[in-house]
Amino acid sequence: MIKKEDMPVCDVATTVQILGSKWKLLIIRDLIDGPKRNSEAMGTFV
Repeated sequence: MIKKEDMPVCDVATTVQILGSKWKLLIIRDLIDGPKRNSEAMGTFV
């Protein structure tokens, strides 16, 4: 867990620190339109 005092002041920097890994951002991007089955989601990463 990230402590509040360790968080950057900038909102964009805070978001990047929380969602830091590229995989999290790719998964969120693909699920924004709604839920998908694993096979559907895996097809977007290949």
